[in-house]
Amino acid sequence: MKNICVTLLVAILFCLSLNVAGNPIEQIDVQLNSDKSTFLVGEDTNFTIEITNNYSENITLTYPSSIYGDFQAIDEQDDVVYEWTLHNPGLLLIMPVTLGPNQTTSRLLSWNLTDNDGNLLSPGNYTIRSWTAPYSVSIGNTTNSSWEKYEIYSDNLSITIAENSTEENGTGNENEIPYFDSFLIISTVFIMALLIRKLNTN
Repeated sequence: MKNICVTLLVAILFCLSLNVAGNPIEQIDVQLNSDKSTFLVGEDTNFTIEITNNYSENITLTYPSSIYGDFQAIDEQDDVVYEWTLHNPGLLLIMPVTLGPNQTTSRLLSWNLTDNDGNLLSPGNYTIRSWTAPYSVSIGNTTNSSWEKYEIYSDNLSITIAENSTEENGTGNENEIPYFDSFLIISTVFIMALLIRKLNTN
């Protein structure tokens, strides 16, 4: 009986060790970062997606294209208004990315705050959801088929799109005469006065 209990305990511990070692996906951290949270309508923006291996061994993430990060913009009605890879498909080639323990790889994702139809997004609050989606994950030379096509998400990022100020839209000085235009008007009046005076003297 004692031998049976010991055998069961060893078997349980072995299964647990396989479970910990066999789920490196849980040790892959994905983060989306931006240098600010408020943007103007139509402003060029840059997000950085970072993928970190928190596992104790090398992990190889294999992707079906040169794009290994993606994000969506979701409006206040929970509608997806933009998806980055729809406009940036990348190259269709097998791309393995190997990360050592605690190693991070990053990718810059640029966006001009438009929707999927190319229209400027309206001012408001938006949620940015990003992820990485390798079609296989390997530890050393071992690949587990249960890890295939696994999407690993980052924490959501909240941004605000603000309306351009009057000055930036160029509509704040419509009733004011710029200095250069004033100079032209004064110069023209002065020249006309000289011509009229010359005609009178003749």
